[in-house]
Amino acid sequence: MTTALLSSVPTAMSGTASGVLNTVRQSGGAIGVALFGSALALGTIQGMQIAFLASALVVAFSAVCAFLFIRDADHSAG
Repeated sequence: MTTALLSSVPTAMSGTASGVLNTVRQSGGAIGVALFGSALALGTIQGMQIAFLASALVVAFSAVCAFLFIRDADHSAG
């Protein structure tokens, strides 16, 4: 996205364009998180608690598998 933006503006305006892009990106992220959090708190997003719980269980299972089955190359050489 940055490359596409900076290639479409004159070189003299690249600093301003980069600053505007980053400002809009950060603002959009903050607004999106706030809206999503409030929608989740109000219960308007059905099934999100279940999806988060399922995701947490998958991550925990993956961490246990990684701990048990992935060995460091230095230790396996003996």
